[in-house]
Amino acid sequence: MRALRLFLLGTCFVSLPGWAQDATAWMARMGEALATLDYQGDLVYQHGSQLETLRIYHASGTDGGRERLLTLSGAPREVIRGGGQVRCVGTSDQSTSYGHGMLQSPLMAPFGGAGAASLGRHYEAVLGGVERIAEHETQLVEVRPRDAFRYGYRFWLERNSGMPLKSLRFGADGRPVEQLMFTRVTLGERPSDADLGSDLAQAAPGVALDLPQAMETRVASGWTVLDPPAGFRLTMQQPPAPRSSEHQVYSDGVANVSVYVEPLQAKVPAFSGPASRGAINLYGRVLDGRQVTVLGDVPAATVERFAQGVSFDAGS
Repeated sequence: MRALRLFLLGTCFVSLPGWAQDATAWMARMGEALATLDYQGDLVYQHGSQLETLRIYHASGTDGGRERLLTLSGAPREVIRGGGQVRCVGTSDQSTSYGHGMLQSPLMAPFGGAGAASLGRHYEAVLGGVERIAEHETQLVEVRPRDAFRYGYRFWLERNSGMPLKSLRFGADGRPVEQLMFTRVTLGERPSDADLGSDLAQAAPGVALDLPQAMETRVASGWTVLDPPAGFRLTMQQPPAPRSSEHQVYSDGVANVSVYVEPLQAKVPAFSGPASRGAINLYGRVLDGRQVTVLGDVPAATVERFAQGVSFDAGS
């Protein structure tokens, strides 16, 4: 089954430009920086009890640019993104090629695109203090959810560019569930082609996967989610095909939830109940001989509500 998805030093009294004193304006600057800025550096990524050291090279572009993310600890692994494809390369598993959009840069999610525009309805952005990260002064912005169905976020944004140098995702209890921080970063310097290419010799041909497509009109499939949390709407759906699987993506503009409905397989145990990996929560149930799996960058109660709401309407 494909239901796994592959992201302080002191307070200063600083005179900031007028536009920078609005938290929403800072969020807009962050989105612009992620879309237009070249950067490279080393960072630490903590999810759950795991801590990884990573290196990232990012070259901006109108098509989403090019990016290479590689591990500096543990087994050698790389993620190469560009040209409408994302390729995961490891020393033990076969490389897999994914269509554009299946995997994002860890810095792009969740506010790299239209997310900032959704803050007013489901989130509130509040300015914090000025702190120093990776030898750069940053502005802290906290994004607070308006209900318990979403995570909250803290971003430390480099003051000159708006680039996030540290991010933290937290639950309803205020405890971090995932955080990422640069320890070394170079901004505005374009990586070389060599830096953007893979070092791993085992770059086996990948396997293309079908992806859900952006919604213009909904494809009549019969599968739906009853009573999702407020603000979540169906935004992507698996292309129609002569097959029995279904993949839908629901979003509130910031958080995303994937719903998979697949035939039970004789050699694969059914998955029921909750599971998690860092900030990603899953919930599974068996319904009418199908495996329903819901996963998303949302709290556990949210994916459970989605899973319990999955139903089939033959007349739709």
